[in-house]
Amino acid sequence: MKKLCRVTFEARLDVFEGRADLKTNELVSRHLADNCAACSDDIAWLSAYVPAVNKALKYDEQRVSDRAFALARNLMQPRTESTVTRLVTAARLLFDSRNRNTAFAPARDSADGSVHVVYRTDSADVDLWQEEQRAGDWYVTGQALSLDGLDMPPPTGATLRFATEEPRVATIENAEFSFESVASGNYLLSLLWDNLEIQVGDLAVGSAEAP
Repeated sequence: MKKLCRVTFEARLDVFEGRADLKTNELVSRHLADNCAACSDDIAWLSAYVPAVNKALKYDEQRVSDRAFALARNLMQPRTESTVTRLVTAARLLFDSRNRNTAFAPARDSADGSVHVVYRTDSADVDLWQEEQRAGDWYVTGQALSLDGLDMPPPTGATLRFATEEPRVATIENAEFSFESVASGNYLLSLLWDNLEIQVGDLAVGSAEAP
């Protein structure tokens, strides 16, 4: 299985575009020198398709800042035994390796048997890898990475839902969550923390297209 990397997609983009600080440059350079597949694949993708990624990264900075402060205030609120307030946030598609024209709409094929997708919220990226085990059957693994560069605790739970089927529960180990033998299709991925839920509502597994 492909080894996940804790360097965010945004950090690789900053290095590629020359905006990264010295620490980030050294970190990504070290990963590339160590033949990190995730860093190498994304840098290669950016070299060919950076205009689409630049378009995808345009967003209202003030709105993001306000939402980030709201999230921080929510997480700092004391929790009572009877009531737990959980902020639910939806993630949007930022990057899909199946598509060679835009960072938002996945294409039909994944001929090399490996798919890398990144979804973004105002505070974190959800970095996902899919590997084909046999025709139409995929291993899905991922992790949540904080946009502020700090370590993000692993989710306390992760589920994958498809239509009316019972939700599938992920195995969580070393901050990574994984699902075995997932059929191609469109899924709802939910990641849970004590005070936060991230929902990926249009996760296209395998050759599926996002709705």
